[in-house]
Amino acid sequence: MKRYWKLIGIAVVVMLTIGTYYVQSAVAGNEYPEFGFEHKSGDKEEVNDLILDANYREGTPGGKPLKITAEETVYDDEQSYFDRLNGFYPSQIEKLQKENRGFMRGKEARPSQFYENESMLIYATVSSDSTSSKNGDFAFDIEMLKKDSNETTAFKLGVPASENIQSMHVNDIQVVNGEMKIITGNFSGMDPTGFNTLEEVHVYDVDVANQEITNDEAILAKPEQNNADGAQSNIINNAADADSTEFMLINFDYMKNVGHGDGISYSEQAGSEVIAFNLETNEQEQLDLPDELQNLAHTAVLHDSEIYFSTVTENGVEIVAIDIESNDVENRIMVDVPEMAEENTGGLNTKIKDDKMYLASSYKTNDMQATILVVDLNSGNILYEGTIENQGEIQVDYELNIFEIIKQ
Repeated sequence: MKRYWKLIGIAVVVMLTIGTYYVQSAVAGNEYPEFGFEHKSGDKEEVNDLILDANYREGTPGGKPLKITAEETVYDDEQSYFDRLNGFYPSQIEKLQKENRGFMRGKEARPSQFYENESMLIYATVSSDSTSSKNGDFAFDIEMLKKDSNETTAFKLGVPASENIQSMHVNDIQVVNGEMKIITGNFSGMDPTGFNTLEEVHVYDVDVANQEITNDEAILAKPEQNNADGAQSNIINNAADADSTEFMLINFDYMKNVGHGDGISYSEQAGSEVIAFNLETNEQEQLDLPDELQNLAHTAVLHDSEIYFSTVTENGVEIVAIDIESNDVENRIMVDVPEMAEENTGGLNTKIKDDKMYLASSYKTNDMQATILVVDLNSGNILYEGTIENQGEIQVDYELNIFEIIKQ
């Protein structure tokens, strides 16, 4: 009987804990404002399936992560107890978990580690021998699901030249002409100053049938040629945004150490370059971008064989399309929204799907407007224009940082 009383006691504690959580979440949810899309012109349906990933802050460190849609605002604090345990997964991972629950069990929730098409789902991660005291012993753990038969294949491949690698991670997976490509960031250490990281981008070709790595291509930064001490790499078209594509774009920001008399040093940008890597031929080429676009690579978007840049001007937004193969400017679109120039956005969030570009300001306060746009890339017409507004009764000094546009 004592055992049953213990079980009852545990159950009561659990129920009280969950109940307290929900009460606190409900109270917390009422403390923060509701945001929404205020329609100005165009078709409201253009933003019905958009999600803005953002962070809300009221003058204190940190903040409250939230998602904003045309219908509702959802703060992480308002998620159910069990959703909080599982984490607030990216929408791509949530979709994969719903459709392939068995295959997804036990896997990391990083979109960059998955590839999906009509017939297959691929997962790859990096493992290492944690008992080893030296660099190396890295391997790819690969798992593939055939959708028609629901058959799963798993195998492990040793990473070439592991002895030169201190750590590595998967940046993207692609399948080109039936061959798997695993794109990684390989970290080999620090520069002599101990300030800048030494990172390389690698593309590993995997022969799935024979379960072997057939090629390793490295896309290397060139700090010495750019009068820099190190470089930071960024893949412009990452797995969260792009389907299978012929090209991969890598942006290198070159950093130079700057010293001061008081012994304190910091790193500042000394230049940048964008490398176009052809996934079909394994050829790479530095893009010769116009001067005004050189520092906009972080907001660039790859679409088919063109790279799109967007920048706020005094009249609104300018969208520039560069052909990757010819390096020529293929198109310039001037979007006349003067209000955006007054927002001091500090950058734009962009997404392209179905020949439409979705743009949203990256910053908003109670005194500063934030705009959301949908532009037809073929005609240059504005399909939707609106603002992101505080729709609740709570009016306080706040900052809303918008990190990403998610198109469902």
